[in-house]
Amino acid sequence: MDAQHIEQAILALLAKRAPGKTICPSEVARMLAAGTGQAQWRLLMPAVRNAANRLSAAGRLQVTQRGSPVGAASAVGPIRLGHPGVLSCKSVEERNLPKSLPGQAQSTAMPDGMASICNDAWRRLSGD
Repeated sequence: MDAQHIEQAILALLAKRAPGKTICPSEVARMLAAGTGQAQWRLLMPAVRNAANRLSAAGRLQVTQRGSPVGAASAVGPIRLGHPGVLSCKSVEERNLPKSLPGQAQSTAMPDGMASICNDAWRRLSGD
């Protein structure tokens, strides 16, 4: 399986996710290895992480670990792949970006649609 095919698979799976949502590299590996046996996807993980690193360097996706941007090549442990330049609610909180009261995030502090996503998350967590 060539690198371009893996990159296309990453971007295709990511395109199905809403802004602020991420995918796990293992989702890509499992999708690519479908029908080849249960353990075969694990063999693809290094190639998927390398492809994610190339896409990240090209600005086509963002690699995060525990909600913070990282380099795919230098990250040790689980990483997530997301849309480029889109902050997660956790990132907004950790970076102490301007916001109003919980459940009323300011859209000027976040990319389009992120305020709505964070507000919905606040409502779910607070039971409103």
